[in-house]
Amino acid sequence: MTDEGTRLAVAAILETVMAMQSEMAAMNARQVEILDRLNQIDAGLASTTDLVPMLEIILARLIEDRERQAEGFERTAELAAFAHAAASGQGAPLPDEVADHALLKRFAYLQPADREPSDPALARWRREVKRASAEELTKVLKAQYMPSPTEPVDVRVLRFRLAAITRDELKARGAVLPPARPPAIVRDHSVMSKQARIAELAALWRAGDSLALHGDAELAGAIDYMGRTRARLLAEGNSPELVDDLMEQLHEKIGDEMAGGQVVKRQTTPGYDAADRENGKDSELGAARETDPDVR
Repeated sequence: MTDEGTRLAVAAILETVMAMQSEMAAMNARQVEILDRLNQIDAGLASTTDLVPMLEIILARLIEDRERQAEGFERTAELAAFAHAAASGQGAPLPDEVADHALLKRFAYLQPADREPSDPALARWRREVKRASAEELTKVLKAQYMPSPTEPVDVRVLRFRLAAITRDELKARGAVLPPARPPAIVRDHSVMSKQARIAELAALWRAGDSLALHGDAELAGAIDYMGRTRARLLAEGNSPELVDDLMEQLHEKIGDEMAGGQVVKRQTTPGYDAADRENGKDSELGAARETDPDVR
């Protein structure tokens, strides 16, 4: 791990611990307030008030506070373990559910680039940024900083990792980076905003190969799937001409499905092939379904 990476990891841990301490202090103050209220009720209102509903609410809030506190400690300990491993030369990507935690927003936004990624999307993006102009990369980086109303946790984590590679390349060229602001938050989760994003993704996909296409985390699953399918068809002995024709058909089919709200999910485990394709659809736009590639 680089010095910058270690510094950011340690800073993230300290920031998390301080946030947890602040949250614990607020919880303790809240519990003291609840106990005072219970004493008041017990002293003056017990004879005239039905306390069961109120006590049930108080108990539920106490349980919720304890669960949040336990979850925060668990995440902090997990992060500390990963940071220690990285500082010892045994670095590994944080699990998506940890990397996406609200307490790690600063780390997610400023994390160092992965110089030797094993993730196909990250490895592909490292190659793409070398061929792009600084102006193009700056435009893509701004887009990578923007949240999407349709992105799941794993895609959101990938988006920040792609942005780290883009930012690293621009720094190496001495380019002026976009202003560093706190990560934006999706404020519009309406069906209309999701449909607009789906239309944007479909248009980007149908436009064909481009820097923006490879830099969009939500399309990484479809790109990976296309690559795996092509490799399988060639390995089966099909002629390059036939494979090109089949891939063109598959590209069109994915574009049509994407326009209807279906996006190919990312596969993050090895040992899968084209038969493992799975299309996910946002629950508010329709039920999820699974399809096989309509080729051969």
